[in-house]
Amino acid sequence: MAVAYGARQLGMECVVVISNNVPHHMAEKLQLEGARVEVRGNSWDDADVRAREIVAKEGGYYCHPFDNPLIWTGNATMVAEMKEDLGDRIPAAIVASVGGGGLVCGLSEGMKSAAWADVPIIAVETRGADSFRASLRAGNQVTLPKITSIAAALAVRKVCTRILEVYRERSIFSMVLSDRLAVNACNRFAVSNKLRRKEHAKM
Repeated sequence: MAVAYGARQLGMECVVVISNNVPHHMAEKLQLEGARVEVRGNSWDDADVRAREIVAKEGGYYCHPFDNPLIWTGNATMVAEMKEDLGDRIPAAIVASVGGGGLVCGLSEGMKSAAWADVPIIAVETRGADSFRASLRAGNQVTLPKITSIAAALAVRKVCTRILEVYRERSIFSMVLSDRLAVNACNRFAVSNKLRRKEHAKM
């Protein structure tokens, strides 16, 4: 979505390749931002192969959604915003979801600049999409055989190598939750922030 928005602001063509697991309304939002949307395969990996094919055939810049230093630096700006909001206060921890690892890489970069290097990151995945936890257990980058979590549109079978380096550089706690716990937490957040009515918030 951010790439589509940025391309529209710059008057550039943008092609976004998504898998069949991405909700239809998200594809519509991408199109409203002016992106050309292609649907390919049943996983992020399938869509990624198609994205690379398009760049090889048509030219352009391939923007990897999580294994990309530019994306990490963009994500790092969130920490500057947090620091501005918190003033002199320092958070006890920062909780982040893990798909491919780009968010955690960016947070780590931003926290170093903010002098929050000692603040731990709690990296959360859902069971069945826990490629980060699997890699930590193995001691190296692991590719999951398949995604079994309902978070199929967000999950990837293999995290970027940079997140494993970040894990060795700073305090990161890996947490794996069930789909039910994750959905219920999202619903509670939506209700408490008046984004959804309570009667429609059950799993």
